[in-house]
Amino acid sequence: MSSDTRYRFVPPLLLMLVALLAYANSFHVPFMFDDLATLVRNPNIRSILPVGFWPRWLVWLSFQLNYAVHAYHVVGYHVVNLVFHIGAGLLLYGIVRRTLMRPGVSETWSKAASPLAWTVGACWLAHPLQTESVTYICQRYESMMGGFM
Repeated sequence: MSSDTRYRFVPPLLLMLVALLAYANSFHVPFMFDDLATLVRNPNIRSILPVGFWPRWLVWLSFQLNYAVHAYHVVGYHVVNLVFHIGAGLLLYGIVRRTLMRPGVSETWSKAASPLAWTVGACWLAHPLQTESVTYICQRYESMMGGFM
């Protein structure tokens, strides 16, 4: 087994660690702004069926599942938001890395592809402008939209 193969999971694991360290203190941020109307004062969140609010049904379903497991305890909502945020950061890492490894580009960038992709992913995950995607629960709409794009 080559060293590249043996250590290929290290950069993604380090990206997850960066995100966990950046947002570890945000799990107790209370519901605020649109969270109150969308989640706290909305009785539709208390039932998984019927899935509503088309065309945002997938995000809404994630809120309903969050409520089913955590009720109104904000920690669970922030953990799910962080999972989606980390997923988007890992997607960014993968896209940048694979782009730099493509024929025509790899001749110049192949050795720097992983470190550069990791740096881009880490900067994006920990950038202060991204804090709302974890701390503001209704920003899950934006995180999931970005991840699915």
